[in-house]
Amino acid sequence: MSDKIQVASEGDVDKAVAAAKAALPSWSAKPGAERAAIMLKFAELLEKNAAKIAKLETIAMGQPIGVATKYTALPAIYWRYFAGFADKIAGESFPPDGDGLFKIVSYEPLGVCAGISAWNATTMLFSWKESKLEFGQLNLC
Repeated sequence: MSDKIQVASEGDVDKAVAAAKAALPSWSAKPGAERAAIMLKFAELLEKNAAKIAKLETIAMGQPIGVATKYTALPAIYWRYFAGFADKIAGESFPPDGDGLFKIVSYEPLGVCAGISAWNATTMLFSWKESKLEFGQLNLC
């Protein structure tokens, strides 16, 4: 976050997508418990820096500091909640249905997903999208 107005060009978006694609194999190879630990560390950093983030929200969009403080306190909760799922992603199996074949479903990261977030409550809205996806895949917001 910054106290400057940021505008991403098409080239900036292309670079971000390329970086996310490059990181995908490493992220998806991490065991769920390791992804959870990273997400929990991020939640810890959000809490540690909540006052600074709230001030930047206020500077960037003119949001009252009391509102920004509440909005920046919530995201760590989302990250902790979804970190709890990171090592619990299980597949499914189905018995033969007259064809003699077992069907197995394995949940795996598919690729990079770009998300667009609103200008108000950016930390909270980013966390709504990102925390849900990070426990299983790589996202780009």
